[in-house]
This record gives sequence, structure tokens and C-alpha cells, in this order.
Amino acid sequence: MSTSGVNMVMPTYHRHEALKTARPAPRVEFCGIPGSGKSSICAETQQALRARGFPFLNRVELMEQGLRVRNFGLLANLLGSILPSWRRAVFGFPHAMNDWLEFAVKHGDFAALVHDWLRQEPLDEQWRTAVFHAVLTTAFEYQLFCSVAQPVLLDEGFAHRFFSLRGYRGASQPGDAARYAELMPVATAVILVETPSSICLTRLKQRSNLPLLFQHEEMSVVETRLSEGAELLSNLAHELEQGDTPVLRVSGSANMALEAERVVNFIQAQPGRQPN
Repeated sequence: MSTSGVNMVMPTYHRHEALKTARPAPRVEFCGIPGSGKSSICAETQQALRARGFPFLNRVELMEQGLRVRNFGLLANLLGSILPSWRRAVFGFPHAMNDWLEFAVKHGDFAALVHDWLRQEPLDEQWRTAVFHAVLTTAFEYQLFCSVAQPVLLDEGFAHRFFSLRGYRGASQPGDAARYAELMPVATAVILVETPSSICLTRLKQRSNLPLLFQHEEMSVVETRLSEGAELLSNLAHELEQGDTPVLRVSGSANMALEAERVVNFIQAQPGRQPN
């Protein structure tokens, strides 16, 4: 069999040899339906962690650190060290498809599940494009995460992508949560932000724009999707707990500073989660 053209689809960088066998750092991710307050609580948690001197990487820092350890060649490495924003623009998400290919090899069953769900009819093309872009981004961030030594705290991750795949269009079927939990790359811990769907809907109405995949839906449909999505993520959290992944449920309608403190204490209490 000819191997010509193989290099066309392989990543154009090479990780340092020492990183190939390095154990990934802890990764904590938030999930919650749109309007639940997951991003706000994540931001509060990040501030509280920094106040306690707990080192971690957020999404932007993960991109910087992850790209920094990749070798793009002498000139590109030099330019990237001087202009990190140029490195992100040129070697960041534009290379995500290469990372997806590598990710799909390592997590073949999960990638197959994603593609199977994306192919389902009568789901629309706008949904397919947006959701695949979201999954691609999360896989890219996961590949970067595997290259860094610091703990990572993300406001979205694979747990939240379950809502993207099954919640936005009401496509869930019995057993989806168990199947997804079994195959997804598991985080060190998951934070589920639970907020009544009525509150989430009110918050979304107050924004200048609804989430892209809700923009052409009637409000009654959005409310139904939010209610269904909350149940979806709760079921996923249960399945993850059954598989020994620590899950903390916090309220997105309570005092965010207090909820963030709960998250910080939860993260620091996980065995082996604190840095040396």
C-alpha cells in the first residue's frame, strides 16, 4: 500500500520526547445549560484559586503553554516566542483538524459516536457545523492539555459537549448519557452548574443575542430544550459518578462567590489534585 500523502494529514509539529510519556495534569471542567452561570462561576473560581496561590491554566493560558512546547521549526518557534498572538493565529485553531485526526486515533470509539450523532437525520446543517466546530475545539484543547504540566480549569469541556450534541435539537435517546460517559475522555473532576430553566431563559432573553443554535427557535422551544438539557447533564453527571469521576453540583442561582468557594474546596480536596 502506498504511503504517499500521509504527511499531508499528520501534524506539522513534533512534541518533545519527554512529553510523550508525561502524565497529564489534572483537568477540571464545568458544564451547564446556556444561561446557567457556568462561565461566571468558573471566573469566580479562577479568582479564588489565584487568591489561594493555587496554580492552574485557564483556556487562553492553556493555548499559550500548549503551543509553546510544540516544535514548529526554528524560525516559527522564534517568532512565536516574540509574538504569541501570531503563534495562536497561525498554529492555533487552524491546526485543530490535525489534532482531531490524532485525537480520533487515540479515542476512536468516542470519535465514532460523535460522527454517528452528527449524521443523524433530520438534524440541520447549521447545527452540524456549529457542533462539530465546538467538539473540534474541545478536542484541540484536550490535545494541548496532554502536553502541559499545570492543572487546567475550563468553563466548558467534553461533559458540556454532551448538551451540544444531544440538547440543542432535542435529539437525546434513552441510554445516551451512559454511552457518552463511557466513551468521553474523562476529566479529573466535573462541576455541574444547576440552575432552573426558567431563570436560564430569563437570562438568555436579557442578552443581546441568543446562542447561535437558539436564534431561530421560538421561546417555547428554547424553554423546552433548556429543561431537557438540564436533565441530560444531570443524567451524565450521574453516569460519571458511577464511573468514579468526582462531580460537584453547584447552584447557578445562588451567591456566586460562595458557590465558587465550594468549587475551590472541592478541587483542593481531591486526592492527588493539588500541585507538589
